[in-house]
Amino acid sequence: MSGVENQAARSKASSLFSKAVELLEQIDRDSFPSDTSEDIRILLIQVLDKLRDSGVVAPADPILLYQKALGLQSFVSLLSNSSVEHISWPLVGHCDQMWEMFFGNVGPRIFYSTTQAHNYTIFSFSGHLRSFLEGVIPKIEIDALLRDREFYCLQLASAEDENLPLSAIIGHEFGHALFDKYSQELNEILETNFINHSKKLLESLFTGTPGLLLEERSQLHSLLVGIFKRFAEELFCDLIGILLMGPAFLMALQEMSWGVSKALFEIELSPRIALIPAYPSFQFRLSCLREASNLESFCKEMRKSGNDDLNIILDFLLSSVKELKMDRVLVKPSGNSVASQIQKCLANNLDVTKNILEETLKDFEEKIRKLCLNSDEPVSSANVIALHERFECHILPNIIPNDTLLGEPARFVDILNAASLERLRVLSKYSEGDESGKLIGVVERLTAKSLEVSFIQKEYFEWEQTGNKR
Repeated sequence: MSGVENQAARSKASSLFSKAVELLEQIDRDSFPSDTSEDIRILLIQVLDKLRDSGVVAPADPILLYQKALGLQSFVSLLSNSSVEHISWPLVGHCDQMWEMFFGNVGPRIFYSTTQAHNYTIFSFSGHLRSFLEGVIPKIEIDALLRDREFYCLQLASAEDENLPLSAIIGHEFGHALFDKYSQELNEILETNFINHSKKLLESLFTGTPGLLLEERSQLHSLLVGIFKRFAEELFCDLIGILLMGPAFLMALQEMSWGVSKALFEIELSPRIALIPAYPSFQFRLSCLREASNLESFCKEMRKSGNDDLNIILDFLLSSVKELKMDRVLVKPSGNSVASQIQKCLANNLDVTKNILEETLKDFEEKIRKLCLNSDEPVSSANVIALHERFECHILPNIIPNDTLLGEPARFVDILNAASLERLRVLSKYSEGDESGKLIGVVERLTAKSLEVSFIQKEYFEWEQTGNKR
């Protein structure tokens, strides 16, 4: 490029950086759902100040600098979407307490945003930011900006901001952060199980591709292990979801599967094995949770309510975790020879694949219970029955009746499970759009208010017990 174009590109980049700073300064900080969002805002302004410093970015290619100026808008958008306008602050409060249970006060921190996708996602914000800045800002400057701080961003489905029962999926997303934390121990478990049980799988892979060089066999082997790691991580995250959220997670996972094939193992190959998206089928994921969920015991206790409508939902839940033999495998991109080899290998040995993953998940559960989760029953059936009765009567479900006048403040996880059951009951019973929509709106408003009140009650009782009375 000519000197004129280089200078123009550099000037345009600087202008975009300045506009981004203006946007960040105009954001209503009072609308942030947690204090971490403000830390992210300050961090991004500091990053932009560095990018506007000609002494720091002078060696950078002007076109690369311009591309980074465009790309940085996505980071700013994440923060712009971090607002209580679309994110329930009580939900954030409850989730922050769970996050702190795993990571404490000195571990990675999390902030909340939204996504247009019908999904929940989590990623390392600081990791993405570091990678983004490499090649433009010297490493020493990046280190000085991040100061060994680690931030995660959890994106909630913006189209479902009032569907709070679906937020049980957050338990799965927290699982990804836990997998990062304990990756060495968990990957060792997976690799051991793969070595012990994959002989038939590897024989099928290499028999189907004769004449391979040793290096090619090694690459295929590494690729297959990488795919299994991604499968196993998804199942581990489901495990965390059920251990944290109870049967509400099963209902949320069921809802996420609506409109897609429930019997499809999906893989999309990538040059970087660690980035390969690989997902077990929904029906296999649900069946893997049948033991960890204690669902049979939960449903048995819930039937004591004598609610016929609720019994139909409980029957549905029990049927959803039964393993079916209809799974298929799809490996993309289509027409790719390696993808075809992997697809044929997994499809012909799906039982072996499932056995490896099931054994791995059992070992994962044993390990994670020792490391940080030792509670067997996250949900109280008796509490859920009491709260669900209040939902049906359109009474705020924030209190568990006991021998006292005030009752006992309901827990977040019990409210979420009662709300999930009532939401599914309403959706399955009322087919007319207007009536169903009206009743779902009632469930959503009761859920939102009860989460708010229960969070305030919990904070108050904790404050009261510390002796900080005025």
